[in-house]
Amino acid sequence: MMYRRQFIVGSSAVFLAGCVKPLIDESVSRSLSVERIVVSVPKFEKLTGRNLKVDPKKLRADIQANLEEQLAPFSNRAGRRVEIGVNVDRLHLVSPGQSFLMGGTSTILGVARVVDLKTREPVLAPTRIVGTGKGYNAGGIIGAIAASGPVKTDYENTVAGFARDLTNQLFGAA
Repeated sequence: MMYRRQFIVGSSAVFLAGCVKPLIDESVSRSLSVERIVVSVPKFEKLTGRNLKVDPKKLRADIQANLEEQLAPFSNRAGRRVEIGVNVDRLHLVSPGQSFLMGGTSTILGVARVVDLKTREPVLAPTRIVGTGKGYNAGGIIGAIAASGPVKTDYENTVAGFARDLTNQLFGAA
């Protein structure tokens, strides 16, 4: 049952990634300057899917670094100064076994918010977000082989993909 839910969430995220409407209206997002990024992992307990021990502090630091890189073009510019907050709930890396049975995509789930630093008013209320790694691993033997690559690479791609997807969801695709 859990694999089916992860499959549905992951495949839906990949399918919709190309057609996601930004969470913030373009006229508003053009006037924003990202001044602060706050990442927390209060509900994260462990990675699921593959065997890799991920310390919550490392996950937080990796996501923070990737978000800073992705959001750099939207930082230090004229306009409304904002803070982007992200609470990461879950990290799932597709295992070869899951990929063999039904396929899937590696995902990070969390909640994002954007707050005006001057007024403390929300620009974006807390909103559920999904970020994905590099594409969908098909089912069957081919998918299992594709998912059997280095787990560290899958982790790094998924963290980078989460930062990219969140940036696109907030500011639109570049």
